[in-house]
Amino acid sequence: RILARARERNIGVFCMFAIRKALTDPQLARELVKSLVDEGVVDGSRLNMDAPLDCLVNDSCGSIPEAGYRFCLHEPGIDCVLSGTGSVEHVEENYRSLSGAPLSRAVLSRLDECFGHIDSVACN
Repeated sequence: RILARARERNIGVFCMFAIRKALTDPQLARELVKSLVDEGVVDGSRLNMDAPLDCLVNDSCGSIPEAGYRFCLHEPGIDCVLSGTGSVEHVEENYRSLSGAPLSRAVLSRLDECFGHIDSVACN
């Protein structure tokens, strides 16, 4: 909702923290999604609770962080995705992720179905 309003007003948006710790650690991802299910925000019956974000990884997308960067980069209303790093290898990995094509319609539909109604989650 906010990104659409920003686009309507021709306001540029920087995406800071596209990838938070929970998106790089499978255990934290499970805990985060479980907490959303426990709060009644997410329908756990629609997810594999042992690996709730694995639907993001497929032949064209090698990791959850890559999917996160690609999602943000190609989301209408986000103009710039910031990437932090601690090593040359990480810069190169982020570059490859940010050079990727948009996520498939099937993955985007799945994300929208499971999480599209959520406005904000702290994933750290």
